[in-house]
Amino acid sequence: MPSAVPLRTDFSARELRRLAKQSRDSNQSRRLLSLAAVLDGMSRDDAARIGGMDRQTLRDWVHRFNMDGPDALLDAWTNGPTPRLSMEQKSELAVLVEAGPDRQADGVVRWRRIDLKLVIKKRFGAQVSDREICPNAKWRRKQSSANRSPPVGSLFHGENTGKFAHFGLEIAKAPLLSEENSIACQRNSLVPVGN
Repeated sequence: MPSAVPLRTDFSARELRRLAKQSRDSNQSRRLLSLAAVLDGMSRDDAARIGGMDRQTLRDWVHRFNMDGPDALLDAWTNGPTPRLSMEQKSELAVLVEAGPDRQADGVVRWRRIDLKLVIKKRFGAQVSDREICPNAKWRRKQSSANRSPPVGSLFHGENTGKFAHFGLEIAKAPLLSEENSIACQRNSLVPVGN
């Protein structure tokens, strides 16, 4: 069995308990109390249980404590990656999506993620992933009705198919589907006129 990682000795167990009492961060206090228990001779497994962690996690905190002292036992929160688009660019993109694409200028009848990805690269010079563009696909509901495909839910409920003629589509005969299966069939239920 490998030996335990030695704990630095320039802090006594009493000092670690005092620091834990003074700390305003409860997580740091728990970690300091666990390390104090180790210095008192308690097994690493029992000391880890005091701090509400397992032995491996305690070992990781011992490494951090040995390198940087008690301040290393604070949670290291970050703000995450910097956004690729500024707030002004995001609002400009929202206006663009709300207006819908121009068939002649953009070459599409509705925005897809790949289309927006190209527009963002062309206008703002930013390379983004599909998920960054539309993590929950809410932008599809905001497109103007002139550029939108027919509502899929009405295709499965026997509504008059004549009102969808201006989209250049005929409705394929499909049985009524459950809600979970209707999403999978959305793309397959429309066929171009003349095919």
